[in-house]
Amino acid sequence: MTRRALLLPGRAYPVSMPLLAANGAVLARHGWAVRPVSWAAPEPVPTDGAWVGQQAAAAMGEDPGPWLFAAKSLGTRVTQSPVRAAAYVLLTPLTADPAATSAIAALVRDGRPVLLVGGTADPFWSSAASAATGADVVEVEGADHAMLGLHDQVATAVDSFLTTLSRDSTVSR
Repeated sequence: MTRRALLLPGRAYPVSMPLLAANGAVLARHGWAVRPVSWAAPEPVPTDGAWVGQQAAAAMGEDPGPWLFAAKSLGTRVTQSPVRAAAYVLLTPLTADPAATSAIAALVRDGRPVLLVGGTADPFWSSAASAATGADVVEVEGADHAMLGLHDQVATAVDSFLTTLSRDSTVSR
């Protein structure tokens, strides 16, 4: 069975940008078949997971996976949809939104590995709410929502998370 990773972009941050591209490369090195998604987010920007979940489901097709969702910002709203993955890498998730943190905490309670990566200068990030989800959290002091120039540091954190996942037979198969 092939492990697949879906790369979900942000509203104005395509998967070709450094943060997602670097993490796509890390996923590929760990043996995940990476499937990038591109979109033009509708206006107004969706604040729930329905639209993002539809985009993820369409990209997955009938492929059973197992799947890992690696997402940035708007793409992290997939956690609020009924579409599920075996594991999640959420870059600049919108944890200042209680609906987002509630959805992430539910995934963790369900036993799904989740990594949250955010910065203390990001207005969409909440340190306390992120920690309260029970997910693995990497917080970058002074980083804003764009995390410009931090793709190597974030890729290192994702690499460590994926190394841990490789020991988990429910995700690594």
